Amino acid sequence: MLDKIGRVGDSIVSIVSGLLAAVLILYSGYVIWDSFYTQRSAFSSWELMQFRPNVEEGEEPSFTDLIAVNPDVRGWLTIYGTNIDYPLLQGKDDLDYINKDVYGKFSLSGSIYLATDNASDFTDDYNLVYGHHMDNGAMFGDIDQFTDKSFFQNNRTGILITSGQVYDLNIFACVETDAYEPLIYNAGGITGDDFPRLLNFIEEHALQQIPMDASDLHKLVALSTCADGLTNGRTVLFADMTPRQLPLPETGKTETQKAAPEVQGHGDGGYWAVMNLICLILTAYLFLPLHLLREKYVRLRTKKVLIAGILEALIVLVAICLFLRTENIHNPLTLVDWFTPVMIGLLAVSWLVDVRLVRRK
Repeated sequence: MLDKIGRVGDSIVSIVSGLLAAVLILYSGYVIWDSFYTQRSAFSSWELMQFRPNVEEGEEPSFTDLIAVNPDVRGWLTIYGTNIDYPLLQGKDDLDYINKDVYGKFSLSGSIYLATDNASDFTDDYNLVYGHHMDNGAMFGDIDQFTDKSFFQNNRTGILITSGQVYDLNIFACVETDAYEPLIYNAGGITGDDFPRLLNFIEEHALQQIPMDASDLHKLVALSTCADGLTNGRTVLFADMTPRQLPLPETGKTETQKAAPEVQGHGDGGYWAVMNLICLILTAYLFLPLHLLREKYVRLRTKKVLIAGILEALIVLVAICLFLRTENIHNPLTLVDWFTPVMIGLLAVSWLVDVRLVRRK
């Protein structure tokens, strides 16, 4: 009787452990997938990039197709050498596109958008643009890099494309400030007459700066995002907007700057693969199956099971070492990378060992 109760108890514990492990694995997989999807969707997709006018090659700055998708489109913003390469929107208020993408769908990463109080055709002297700070460098996440002197000095150019007009951007300051600073967050209320006062404020709060004279400025655009570690902190890039004469000349970008928008956020470098982590978890689970742990290793006295245990332990060790050597979880997520076939191979070998040496009676 007691033996029967013990067996039933063992069965219940094994079932509960198995279900718990399955739930944890499924939930972990969902969290990883959700994080992966949010991070990746924050970059401009290949499909979206087709809407960008190729003004560097002399194409007319028209947004007819993109405006057909969303009439709130006001232009396209690109900062060379960064992931900032997005359509620019303007909503009914400054919260309209904080969690909505260019297609009007809910998105945690939101959109890049022009302040509601600014003129939609950029006729204001001062234009304020908002974007989320994403840790993987998407949206306005790369603004953090401008706090570094070397990066600031080597990546000070960009372009703002509107319907019928193109502005060359000359970044001259990176400022850390408060979200309630009236001199910065007064879109539409600052004119060219306020530029000397604004430049004085920039000089006092600049993390990086190229000295400018108010008489040298045409129009200004401020790119604002959240600052890490500060509740209401904001990091703001300031750039002078110089209108181009059409037809458009070459932009004068370096070859490195030309390549950067194509590879950052869309390439294989600088990411870690979620599939590799899944393979590692499954390989470890084959070695230590929670729901069959007692049944599997109580038979270690048999030669085959002992060999299987040693082989599976070695495979898990190899998989862990490979993952740690090739994957940096501080980088953004991607689905697969060059090492994924190896991780899948290790999982397959471990499964074959388990099936042939352990499960066969």
